[in-house]
Amino acid sequence: AAVGESIGVTLDDPVFAERGEMIVHAASAPQLGTSFVANIFWMGSEHLERGAKYTLKITTEEVECIVESILKVVNSSTLEEVAGSTKVVAKNEVAELILRTKKPVAFDVFDEITTTGRFVLAAKQQILGGGIILKKVEHFSAI
Repeated sequence: AAVGESIGVTLDDPVFAERGEMIVHAASAPQLGTSFVANIFWMGSEHLERGAKYTLKITTEEVECIVESILKVVNSSTLEEVAGSTKVVAKNEVAELILRTKKPVAFDVFDEITTTGRFVLAAKQQILGGGIILKKVEHFSAI
């Protein structure tokens, strides 16, 4: 099969995959978790805020997420870190942050597999930012 083709898969055991879920070979399974560190480019007219909830769209899945922590903010024009900015990210700024999802999602680190290592954040049917996953965070639970 190739990208864009519809296929059917017959398995020995019955498996029901919800919309947006992936079926993968165990040897190439993505990570599964509720928290990860990411870099994001913010395009929303309102600031991204620590503690705010958004819709995470990753591959074909959509799940509610919260901005757990803003680790650093970079001015995209000067590429300089914005000093003391760990509460909000303004339009056109880049940030490194921790996102926590309502339920576990499948993902990869962007450097390893780009397709499942990138995402967008949305609210009210509007794309507000795009990002890449840097690493999984082990210690947070789902919201």
